[in-house]
Amino acid sequence: MLSMARFQADILQTAFRGQIEALTFIQSRSDQHLQLWEELLASDYARDGFDLYCAFWRNAFQDYSEEAERFTRMGAELATQAAKRVSEEQEELTEKVARQMVM
Repeated sequence: MLSMARFQADILQTAFRGQIEALTFIQSRSDQHLQLWEELLASDYARDGFDLYCAFWRNAFQDYSEEAERFTRMGAELATQAAKRVSEEQEELTEKVARQMVM
């Protein structure tokens, strides 16, 4: 039971961490979107606008792929921690049961 409670706590911690990451990412992307509009309105030539637009989307795709990698890493860390904790608790339980059987 204690193992399940710890696992749920790990899941909640990871979920909150993911929400913080997502909100930070959305804020960053929104700021960059606003900056794009400001630069487009300030540019004098259509070619400059096209270059700004292409650079914006290139950066956006790179940011989205980096954020996906971060989320994947968080999930992998959670799985590794959970597996390690369950394995350790299983070993402790096995030792306790073995000690009780010997006594």
